[in-house]
Order: sequence, then structure tokens, then C-alpha cells
Amino acid sequence: MGACGDDETASAPPCDAAFPETAAESVVYVAPSCAGDAADGTKQRPFGSIQEALDGASEDTTIVIEPGSYAENLRVQTSGITLLGSTDGVTPQDAAVVLNAPDQGAAAIWLQDAGDAVIQGIQIVTPGVAGIWLQRGALTVKDTLIEGATGTADGAFGFGLLAEEPAGIWLQRSAITGSASTGVMIHGSTGELNIQDNTIDGNARGGIRVESHADGGLISGNNLTGNFESGIALLSVVGIWLQNNGVHDTKAGGPAMSADGVLIAELRDADGVSFGNSEVIVGGDESESDQPLGNQLTGNGRVGLLLSGDVSGVIVANDSDSNARAGIWLQDSAGMKAGIWLQSQAKTGIWLQDHHAEAGIWLQNNGARGNSFVGISVGAGARASIISNEVADTQAGQMIEPGGIGTISMGDGVGLFAGSEARVESNVLSGNSRLGILGDSLSSDSVIEGNEFVDNAAGSVAIQGASSGEMPTGQDMDGVESSAAGSYSVMPESNDPNGFSSGTIGMAPGEM
Repeated sequence: MGACGDDETASAPPCDAAFPETAAESVVYVAPSCAGDAADGTKQRPFGSIQEALDGASEDTTIVIEPGSYAENLRVQTSGITLLGSTDGVTPQDAAVVLNAPDQGAAAIWLQDAGDAVIQGIQIVTPGVAGIWLQRGALTVKDTLIEGATGTADGAFGFGLLAEEPAGIWLQRSAITGSASTGVMIHGSTGELNIQDNTIDGNARGGIRVESHADGGLISGNNLTGNFESGIALLSVVGIWLQNNGVHDTKAGGPAMSADGVLIAELRDADGVSFGNSEVIVGGDESESDQPLGNQLTGNGRVGLLLSGDVSGVIVANDSDSNARAGIWLQDSAGMKAGIWLQSQAKTGIWLQDHHAEAGIWLQNNGARGNSFVGISVGAGARASIISNEVADTQAGQMIEPGGIGTISMGDGVGLFAGSEARVESNVLSGNSRLGILGDSLSSDSVIEGNEFVDNAAGSVAIQGASSGEMPTGQDMDGVESSAAGSYSVMPESNDPNGFSSGTIGMAPGEM
């Protein structure tokens, strides 16, 4: 390829490549259409490859890339680098720069110890190990497509975005689809986390997974559809605000063949050692701009929202409808350790009060409609306050009878199981195919009062597995008698859809 300029003249005519515009002070240009032997990164003599520009770039440099297709695996080990393929306002699918990484045994873009890096307006197509792999450092990804990460020949990796020990991750207005593993995998983050307004669909090991993060952050405005195993998984995280996301049609996948919209739990290693508790806010009251803060969790193959283990949180104004196993499911002592992480409330409109922390899990003003099996379940020793929710039209669902003799059918609005402790107050429970509220071996410290029951097929409240002296209190208990465990008694083993109470959640080292 000939150069745009004449190397023997003092000046060269400008390259006519259609570069995206930038106001950055330090700029290096890449344009294969104009590159020549005398390339120095100026607009007149641009580099012919992106890696060539990276190799010579100093800190805080913007690399402006000519539209086109590039067959490169990129390495970034300098702080402050911006890779600019398109400017603001371009959808990820229309990004002008397409990166086809030829080495499937490496990430398409690998960043190590690179602070304040930016990737904007690039399509990364069928990468191998990962579309983007950050090992330490801080990274912003905007207006970028990562599609079809394949993984290695032995079935490992295959992430859209993989970040290990990042000091900050900002992912905005991007699309990550069809990964062989997780779309967005973040482990051991030590800085701010902000994932907003992205489309994350059809990834084989979940849409977004955040592990071992204690510095807070926001996951908001994302749409996640058709991922396998989980839409969003938050494991041993503290201070995450999960708001205004749509998580739909999660499919069965992973070792446990789970299919949950949102999972919030402890991360445990293979020996059962916990990486710490999770404290999360899901949804919230209306913001000052009247924008919705609640999440929409619909059509997921098992549970809309699952909380397991040492978890506490406030769950307000979400809709968890038409999920195959339950709308909201608490298990494995979720909420037993009181304490809610508090941060500035002005940004979200959530008002956190002392009773939220005392509850462990606070569920208020949520909708759980048209789910199968149970609308809201509190079981396996969990602890929660369930206040002013609408739980309606739960459909009959089949489960294995604890003795292994056959199957039983449930279709209850609220289920309180296996030593759980709950305050169930001022909810509307209507049209459920069996009971409004089922209590089975729940704690006598539970309170059931002030609820409205409408057209529940088998009655309002039933309590079993408790003696008369172990009954919950509250005005809705008037006239309710306890019974011995009957043919539909729900034992702890049957109440654990994932087996997390005795198993692990973390990925095996070979899958990383």
C-alpha cells in the first residue's frame, strides 16, 4: 500500500481516511488505506495496524482508527489508552471498526495493568478466550459489540468481557451476545462498578456475573434475554444497586441446570469456604425524575429472583411474573444476619430505615404474578418481611414428594418453609391455584396479619408441621389450626432449587 504523502517532501497531503472525530490532545492515527514505510501515527502518515499504534503509544493517548476490518489480537499495557472506532451515538452493531482476532487462544483485546483505558465503537466478532480481558486496571467500554466468543478448543473461557481484579469497570450502551461462557464476568473488583444500558443476550453461562466485590456500584437499564443459567448473578457483593433492568426468558444451563433471572448469594469455593456476604438493593421507589427503578423479571425458566445464603437486602417495586418455578425465592438462611449496606439515598430515592436492617430481607411493593409453584417463597431458614406486595395467579407446579414416592402439586401465593421466619403483612393475595399463604414448619416468631385474600382456590392460610404452641401470630391466624405434616409437606431438601445449602456456586478454575 502506498503512503498518502511523499516521504521526500517536508509535508504530506492529508490522508483522506474517514477518521472519527476527537478532541483529545494526544492522538495517534491508524489507517491501512494510507499507511506506508514512513508511518509515524500522524494523520498524514498513519500506522497500518492498531497494534503498531499501541506499541508506540505513550500514556493518555487516543488511537483513532479508520473504519474497516482488522485481523489482530491486541495487547494494551499502557495506562490512559483510548481505542476509538466510532464516536458517541453509534449503535454497537453499526460501529465502524470490526476486529476479527485470528488467535483463538488469546483474547481479542487483552489489557494488563492498564489504568483508565477506553474502548469505544468497535465490533469484536467471534473472539476465542474473550472479547475483552482486563487483568487489573480500570476500563470503560462504550458503544461496542462483542459477539460469539467461542472459548478454547478444550471448552474453557469464551467470555464476552472478563475482568479480574479491576480497579473500575464502566460498561455502557454496548451489546454482548452469544458467548460460550458468561457475557460479562467480573471477579475480585476493587473499584467502582457501573453497568448501564447494555443488551446482553444468549450467553451460555449467564449474562452478568459479579464475584467478590465490596466497593458498591450500579447495574441499571440493561436488557438481558435468553441467557442460560442466570441473567444476573451477584455473589459475595456488597453495595450493588440493581435497578430498571429487564431479565427475561433465562434458559436452563450450567452444572445445576438452573434458569434464574437474578441470583444473589454467597460465593463459596470447592471446600465450602465463603468469599463473604452479599448486601444488595433491588429496585426502589420512584426516582426524582419519575423514572422506574424496579426490575422486570419475566418468563425465566425457574426463579425470577433467588436469594441464597448470607444475604441481606431491600427489594422494592419489582415485577417478577410468569417464571416457571417462583417469582421470588429465599433459601439457605438468607436474611438471617441483619444489616443493610447504606449509601447516599439521594440518587435512588430509596429510603432505608432501621426496620429494613432488622428484617434481613425486606420485600415491599413487588409484583409476583402468573408464576408456577409459588409466588414468593421463604424457606431453608431464611428471614424476611413481606409487606404490601401483589401475589396473584400462581399456577400449579409439580415437585417431587420428599419421600420420593411421587409428585405433589403446589400453587401458593406465599410459601413459608423449613424454619423460616417471616412477617407477612398488607399483601394482596389473589387467584392463586391453591393457597394464599402456606406455612410448613415455619418459625413461631412469624407474623401474618392485614393481608387481603381473594379467590385463592384452596383457602387463605394453612399451617402444617407445627404444634398449637408453635403457631405464628397475627390477626390473619384467627381460626387457623395447625396440622401434622401431610402429603404435601415441603422438607428443606425439596425446598432448595439449586442445592446451594450443601454445594458451591463458584466456577471451577478450569472454566476461567
